[in-house]
Amino acid sequence: IQNPTWEVVSKYQKECGGEHNVIQAVDGMSRKGLPIKPGLDYLLKQKGKCQYYSFWETINQYDDYYRMAAALQYDLQNPVVFFPKDLRKAHDAANRNHQVLLEQQKAEQERKTLEGYKKIKRQYKRQYEFSDGVFSIIIPDGIQDIIREGKLQNHCVGGYAERHVKGVLAICFLRRTDDIDTPLYTIEMHGDRFQQVQGKGNRSPLTKEAQAFFDSWLAWVREEVSIIRTAVRSFLR
Repeated sequence: IQNPTWEVVSKYQKECGGEHNVIQAVDGMSRKGLPIKPGLDYLLKQKGKCQYYSFWETINQYDDYYRMAAALQYDLQNPVVFFPKDLRKAHDAANRNHQVLLEQQKAEQERKTLEGYKKIKRQYKRQYEFSDGVFSIIIPDGIQDIIREGKLQNHCVGGYAERHVKGVLAICFLRRTDDIDTPLYTIEMHGDRFQQVQGKGNRSPLTKEAQAFFDSWLAWVREEVSIIRTAVRSFLR
């Protein structure tokens, strides 16, 4: 990182609003590998175009622009790109493009997560789905199902959605078989270990009949897990 000489500081500190601002601007330009004096002149010119901006705000706006331009893989070796004619317009345009990029990255990450969840979901369905005709345990199709459950039940299960689809824990829905789409109770499982069951607003206790079903289901889960573990151990011998 280049240290500004006293000549540079004394020349620019009044226009830049003080020695600290000069040093901050020089530090930023140096880290980016950009020329120092042309950079200071450029920032001052851009500040003049946006008279309600302070020099400090201009530095921050330029840093934001440069960061987004790098993420968007703009040609930052090109002077027209690294010192755009109108920083404010360039910043706003880069911000719009960067938001599109972030949405694309988010969508791709969600696609990969859901693709990986297909195998986990099959495992969860074998391990947990169960019905006695009156009540049923079902496995959510993905993140949005769990978020919806949290909203309708007014509890925080939505915060568990990512861990569920990654196989860290299992979220199960206890529903009435004749009203399978209406939330009743939400269950968190870790293998055959029960962690918690919550009704609406984290306050609704299991009814007597739901508790009887829950107990029989939990016993079934533990038996199934035991069978799977025995089979795996036999296979590995």
